[in-house]
Amino acid sequence: MTTRIALIFILAVVLSGCSNQETQDEASSVKKMDVEQLMDAPSSHLDQTITVEGVVTHVCKHGGKRLHLSKSGSDQMVRVRTTKNMAPFDRELEGSTVQISGTFVEERLDQAYLDKLRKGEEEGDHHHEASGDEGADAQAAEQGQVSEAFIQEMQQKIDQSEKGYIVEYWLNAEKIKQNHL
Repeated sequence: MTTRIALIFILAVVLSGCSNQETQDEASSVKKMDVEQLMDAPSSHLDQTITVEGVVTHVCKHGGKRLHLSKSGSDQMVRVRTTKNMAPFDRELEGSTVQISGTFVEERLDQAYLDKLRKGEEEGDHHHEASGDEGADAQAAEQGQVSEAFIQEMQQKIDQSEKGYIVEYWLNAEKIKQNHL
């Protein structure tokens, strides 16, 4: 009887050690970096789960589903959006340093995308807030629509692109951790 209990105990210790090792291996496989490291070579991180640390410089006013993450003192920025299992970002995060984990993806914006925006068929998961608080652009933004000025700006960028599209990089957030000082 004592032998059986000892054997069960040893087996439990071995199995728990294996399970802890798997958890540690999964955690160590997630790349941790700051915004500049990510944006210096974005294509090398595509479709990978990463953790990015930076300062929240903007939280979308229309639902909190997007934010901008930057390194303090840098003009480089990562666009971040919530996934379906995440609550919207709190506007109180602006100015805070956070770590956001998720999948880094590339989206190509082309003429077909702009045509859908013009027709109102595209929800505009991208960051299309109006730049001013007055006029038609602000009214369109309030209604969750895209301003004509934004569409024209995007059209110019696509026309000037050799590839016929422009690229936006997004971190599809799965987890956020606020750094407390």
